[in-house]
Amino acid sequence: MTEYLKIPATNWNDLDKASAYDQLPNWSPYFGEMIFKHINPRKNITALDFGVGTGYPR
Repeated sequence: MTEYLKIPATNWNDLDKASAYDQLPNWSPYFGEMIFKHINPRKNITALDFGVGTGYPR
């Protein structure tokens, strides 16, 4: 069950890997826009951003 711990770490200094990772979230804007249409933002709310990556692509 712990075999995944033996996978070597990714070298993000490799430009091919880094640029591929940067392109991975390009599918998400559609779903992000759907979420933004259905939330009710207001002052003084607490929100938890549990996403990872390079940011929300626009």
